[in-house]
Amino acid sequence: MSTLRLILYGKQAQNPTIRAAVATERAANHDIEVRVTWEAGDAARLAEEASRAGVARVAAGGGDGTINEVAAGLLAARDASGRGSALAIVPLGTANDFAHACRIPLDPAGALHVATTAQPRPIDVGRVGGRPFINMATGGFGTEVTVETRPDLKKALHGAAYLVTGLTYLSELRPVKARSPARSSHGRESC
Repeated sequence: MSTLRLILYGKQAQNPTIRAAVATERAANHDIEVRVTWEAGDAARLAEEASRAGVARVAAGGGDGTINEVAAGLLAARDASGRGSALAIVPLGTANDFAHACRIPLDPAGALHVATTAQPRPIDVGRVGGRPFINMATGGFGTEVTVETRPDLKKALHGAAYLVTGLTYLSELRPVKARSPARSSHGRESC
């Protein structure tokens, strides 16, 4: 039996649904350690520590931001051969774009069961300015919409809140200049 370390976004620490999912998987003899984030950077640091300690699977319990931070921590801990912990996802965000794309169950119990039992598989990881990301990178507008979407709107409309906010800010959309850096010879990473 291998250990799964769940790195849980701090606001989800008291979520009864995730607590019940952890209890269910532990009752099924899965070894799950939970670590809770407190401030920015914690998820990456905790993921890196887990990977360096030899934890086989590290689950990001949160939204797309938590997932990206955990992935960055796991990539930072990779050894020279590219080995490290596998990334698992327990989607607890508003839109859960990455979980949707990967067909991960959106309910915590189903996602945690997949995290403890599924066979890991490679995924693509992008880099911008040396910083890794998974799922997508936007040219600024997507980030602005995410930041400007009010928590009460997210609670009421879930993922549709981003659409409403995006439509509100659409008239402010301006072109952004960007350039592509030279391609590396490696091109792809897996997590």
